[in-house]
Amino acid sequence: VEVEVDDQGHFVDYQVVSGASAVSDPTIRRRVENLLYFTRFAPATSFGMPMAGKTRVLLLPSTWIFNVGRSDWPGIYVKG
Repeated sequence: VEVEVDDQGHFVDYQVVSGASAVSDPTIRRRVENLLYFTRFAPATSFGMPMAGKTRVLLLPSTWIFNVGRSDWPGIYVKG
């Protein structure tokens, strides 16, 4: 998943670059979107100043995303 992050480390947008069939189910797609929305990213920097940027996030199959019965999630940390 390619994730666009603002200069504050907040998720702005995303694009599935590989494995689009995995998120074709609306329930799974919603879980991926919620995961990204509630994740705090470290923004990219230029000369020490935070700036908006893009990063690729590898989402491996997990019970949180793919099993409907589980509601808790650990979140992820990605440095852009």
